[in-house]
This record gives sequence, structure tokens and C-alpha cells, in this order.
Amino acid sequence: EEEMGSSDIGKADNKKPSDKSNDDDGQGPEEEGSPSAQGDEDDEAEEAPDQAVGENSNPFSEEDGEEEAPVPDMEDEEEPEAMAGDDVDLEEVLRELEAEMAMEEEGEEEEEAPEAPAPEEPADEEPAEEELDLDNTIQKTAENGYLDVQTRPERRNAVKVLLFLDVGGSMDPHIKLVEELFSAARSEFKHIRSYYFHNCLYDGVWSDNARRWDAQIPTDEILRTYGPDYKCIFVGDASMSPYEIAYAGGANEHWNPIAGQVWLRRAQVQWVNSIWLNPIPEKYWPYTQSIGMVQDLFENRMVAMTLGGISKGMKLLT
Repeated sequence: EEEMGSSDIGKADNKKPSDKSNDDDGQGPEEEGSPSAQGDEDDEAEEAPDQAVGENSNPFSEEDGEEEAPVPDMEDEEEPEAMAGDDVDLEEVLRELEAEMAMEEEGEEEEEAPEAPAPEEPADEEPAEEELDLDNTIQKTAENGYLDVQTRPERRNAVKVLLFLDVGGSMDPHIKLVEELFSAARSEFKHIRSYYFHNCLYDGVWSDNARRWDAQIPTDEILRTYGPDYKCIFVGDASMSPYEIAYAGGANEHWNPIAGQVWLRRAQVQWVNSIWLNPIPEKYWPYTQSIGMVQDLFENRMVAMTLGGISKGMKLLT
């Protein structure tokens, strides 16, 4: 018992000062849940993976020269989304896409479509030009004691006139007279249309004499275009070969499948009010057979191109 007591005394003398201080402070050994204890555990946990990797590393990786693929962390990886075909109806998706595209196209068309233009208002008729009213001016001046100029709307003939002019050949000496007649007719008649022919009316006429060969208008078209309300006036010397009037193929510039007299009769049927103005003096008419033939076709409605002849022709047209 004395030996055991001495050994216990030695142990007590060898006790560490730190332990003694802890005991003196009244604090026991650190518990597992204390902060210091938790810090020690974290340090040990960080060292543990390194040791585990070293222990579990593939021994053959260095020999084969290949690095081991890293093991993915299954805890952090998100679950893959479901495939589109698992729970989605592809036909329904396609129908929705088509509907959206159709709506977008309709919206673009509405944006790009220009606004409908407003209906144009009917154009007002051109105001009639004024001309001097001489009689009324004299009367107003006498009444008022000063010059009082009076005007009135210009009087223009509303008659519709269709003019056929013979050009070339024997008509060349009468060009100046025909031009004066044409200018007077243009200023007098509000509605006038003019065409050219050579010697006799055939299957084609032209409105521009410079383009008589490449811009001819079929005579049938003229007959259909202008109604019977037009007054028809032919201007020509009617001096030609009788064959040019009576026979097919008689024209001297081209082959005519229909005789000229047929076309002249068709024109008179379409435009009942028609005359022929001849620049040759009337006293020379009996000496030219073709003039007599045309005169017969027009039933003596051929008149001379003189003031008296034109006056007579205007009466025949009414």
C-alpha cells in the first residue's frame, strides 16, 4: 500500500500545467459540438479526400499515359429535362407554329398594304373661252357714257366631224388649200377626227402621213369606232384610173382585196350625212371619168372647194 501511494503521488506531481490551468478555470475537456472541435473536424475532412484519391488512384494510369476521367458529382448535376416527344404532341406544336406564321404574314400584309386612294372627283369641264360681244358692248357704252366692254362665251360648233384627206400624187398642187381648210375646220368644230388616204378609200387609213406604211389603221376599225352621229367629209380631187375605184387589185400602191367603191359605199351606210369636197373647179369635172364615178357613188353630194361649194356642202350635212 505504501508503494502504490508513492506512485500516485508521482503521477500527481507530473501533471501538465495546461491541464492544471484548465482544471483551475473550471473548464473540462472540449466537447464535440464546440466551435474549436468543429474547426478541427473540418480540417481533417479537407485532408481526407486527398488521401482517398491517392489511395484509390489507378495504378495503371501512369503506365498507359492516360489520365483518368474525372468522376462527375451526381449530387450537384441536375436531372435532364424530359424529351420533347415524351409528353408533347408534335402535330399540335406544328399546328400552333403554322397559326402563328399565318398571323404574322397577315400582319405584314396589313402594314404594307397602301391605303385605298380616294375616288377621284370628276374633272370639271373646261370653261369656255370668252369672245367680244360687239353689239352688247356698243349698247352698254352708249347707256353708261364710257367704254364698257362686254364678252360672251365663245361659240363653237358641237357637231362631230370625221375628215378623210386625199394626199400624194395629183393632190400635191392643192396642199396649201387643204391645209387652210383643215385649220379652219379645227378651229370651228369642237369634235373633229382626221385620217389620210390615197386616191380612194381602201382597207387602211393613217393619222400620221409620215408613217403611212407602218402605222395604218384598218378601215373596218374606223367604221366600228365612230358612230352614225358623225358628219363625214372626204377631201380629194377624185382623179385616178377607173380601175382604182371599180376593181379589186386596182390600187396603184398596194394590192387591195376589196374594190374602192365597196369601201365608199360602206362609209356612206355608216355615216349617212357625208359629202365629197373637190379642189378642182367644177367646170372641169366632166372631163375626168373617175370624178363622174365618185359623183355617182355620192349621189351628187360632191361640191367644189369654194366658199359657195362649202356653204352648199354644210347644208347637205344637216
